[in-house]
Amino acid sequence: MIYTSATLSLATLETLVSMEIENFGNIFVSIGVKIPDNLPIKQVDENLLPHNWRDTSPPNVLASIGDKWLTAKTTAVLKVPSAIIPQEYNYLINPLHPDFERISIYPPQSFTLDRNLKSFVKNLEKFSLLSII
Repeated sequence: MIYTSATLSLATLETLVSMEIENFGNIFVSIGVKIPDNLPIKQVDENLLPHNWRDTSPPNVLASIGDKWLTAKTTAVLKVPSAIIPQEYNYLINPLHPDFERISIYPPQSFTLDRNLKSFVKNLEKFSLLSII
């Protein structure tokens, strides 16, 4: 399975939440993916997700949803809400689906994050509430 995000910024956040801050650096590459407009995409019904689907240790039912979709091969792409920003979406891609060959995958490109972001993230640990207006 290929795990992607709708935007590079969301993909970065999805990656950063699973990294130790010490590993933070200029180690990132982006790989663009183009899904044709006429390719069917299955979307997870958010009303069927358990109330705790955004927990740090997500419930096993989330993996079960992905596993069922993967083995059923109903579509090559599954649209799922991001636990980090639930108004945005991640896309799971099944490379074993026959429609996978219609998806374009571009060569990796390096990108760097602003070095101040590491300081910003470390400083967040000092605050119990952050409000950006």
